[in-house]
Amino acid sequence: MIDIQKIVTTNFNVIKTQAAIGSYKKTLFVYKNESALTSAKSIYAQLGGNVADILPLSHTTSNDESDLAEKIISKKKDVSGTDQDFIFVCLENGLTINLWNSLLPLLVGLSAPYKIIPCVSLESDPGQKDIPVAVKLCNSGEQAAISIPAYFSKINLDRSMSLRDYCYTEEKQVDSLYTIKTVQDTDYESCVSRCNFLNQVGKNYVNFGGNLVNGVSIAAQFGAIAAENDIVRAVLDAMLKKPYLNNAGLNNVISAINTALTRYTHNGFLEQNGVYTGETYEDNYTTPPTTLIKKGVILPEGYYVARIPMSKINMNDRKARKFTPITIFMQTLSGARVVEIDGAVVD
Repeated sequence: MIDIQKIVTTNFNVIKTQAAIGSYKKTLFVYKNESALTSAKSIYAQLGGNVADILPLSHTTSNDESDLAEKIISKKKDVSGTDQDFIFVCLENGLTINLWNSLLPLLVGLSAPYKIIPCVSLESDPGQKDIPVAVKLCNSGEQAAISIPAYFSKINLDRSMSLRDYCYTEEKQVDSLYTIKTVQDTDYESCVSRCNFLNQVGKNYVNFGGNLVNGVSIAAQFGAIAAENDIVRAVLDAMLKKPYLNNAGLNNVISAINTALTRYTHNGFLEQNGVYTGETYEDNYTTPPTTLIKKGVILPEGYYVARIPMSKINMNDRKARKFTPITIFMQTLSGARVVEIDGAVVD
């Protein structure tokens, strides 16, 4: 089992708030050449996607990684929480930028609700890199990475057990799609843990892999980002109602979080009656620290929302009109995840 335990401090810099998004159908495609965009749209359509869901972003003016990252982040913030929102950002194969050392680190350090999953088409295994990026292996010039968001665009988060792994997904193999990138048997074990590639099994053409370069399941990362987005919006909606800074007000915020997370128990992202595999967690907000959860505890709904009682609030937070910390522990089918919330009542 892959342990994706991670601490995420949510970001309340949200301008607009909408209802929870059922499906993230949109994909941002960054390109320099019109032919690449045309090819990506063709692949997307042949895999069952709607080409109108591809949001094109032209980058022809410079090879400056920070400039491109700023464009992508700005686009994400503009549509966050709307029906134009996206999680996947697909980069044209061969885009002449310094992917690993400059651009991708700028994109993967974002906080909810602005997190994304970059997708790139590569001709070879990038090797061991601890970075949450999806790679699709292909031959030179092919836009194979668009097949990843094409799969996830069809997932409805409100349907029962809808969030399934990308590994072993059947994909059409036609001349205008993209060709099989040969992976040698000797490279299979290492490659399949961090890359995605198409291969033939009998008469079927199947995607192998299903993980990001850092070994985390793409489906798990997608589900976690969607869940964190819903948590942020639920908390923000609760804060905009100006709850009183007491236990009743804190309970209202937690109730909003519970409502947001119910769909993730339903769609299979959270493991019902799962045994929490994360480490025992102590919150240092109080002295002595408060134990919020212990490793090995059973989570009936796949998550647990812990709080520090308002009687323990410190003077600085009371003056800032902040609630005591809320921490959400989630047990997913791919490991444990932790989300910390430190919210203030919105003016």
